[in-house]
This record gives sequence, C-alpha cells and structure tokens, in this order.
Amino acid sequence: MVEMKWELISEVDPKRDYLEFAEFGELKSRWAFFSWMRRGRKVASELKNAKGLIGFRGKVDFWSKKGIMVAVFEDEKTLMQFAHTGQHAQCMKKSKSDIKGEFKRGTWGISGSAIPPKIEDAINTVQHKK
Repeated sequence: MVEMKWELISEVDPKRDYLEFAEFGELKSRWAFFSWMRRGRKVASELKNAKGLIGFRGKVDFWSKKGIMVAVFEDEKTLMQFAHTGQHAQCMKKSKSDIKGEFKRGTWGISGSAIPPKIEDAINTVQHKK
C-alpha cells in the first residue's frame, strides 16, 4: 500500500467551511497499478500549485487494487478550475481504461476544524452517495 500523508498547502481557518472532494476507484488489474501511480504523482505535483487548494492526501493499495484521493478546496469554483485543466484532466482520460466500472466521486462541506479529513470517512461517504 502506498499512502500520501496529508499535505497542507494553504492555511486553514477553523471557523470557515470548505469543500471536500474525494475520488475512489478500483483497478481492473494489478498491472495497471504502476501507470496509475505514475499519473497520480503528476497530479499531486500539480495540486501543490493549484489555486484555492487547502490540502490533499491519497492512498493506493496494490493488493486490493483500490485507490482514493481526497482534497479540500476553498470552494467549488477552485475545484472545477483544477479538475478540468492540466495533468488532472489528462490523467482522468487515460485512467478510464484502467478502472473497473467508473470512478466514484463526491463533494461535500467540511469545517476547517475537521481538517485534515480522514480517508476512511471519505471512502464511506463516496460509496454511499447517490
């Protein structure tokens, strides 16, 4: 298992609300793990310079073939600016063929006092969102 610990990019106001985003997927095969990791590192590098990003973390497990990325943005506008540009947009197109089914994603509010978010909570929330 490869886990990226929480990386804080911007200061957090504990009294403010932010937008949490999570993306969860399962690989079709373990052979796709390494290309998925390579693309994930590119996205992580780009995240470090994304405007409006508070922080992020991720986890990918070779054996279960599951991976999740969790990020906190200032608001939906800054999330959309990041999601539809650069490495993230390219990597999402390339990763579609590696993923079993579809990526499960979701957004919801998170209080600054609850940052950093827990990966397990994000997985549960994304899996139960309709």
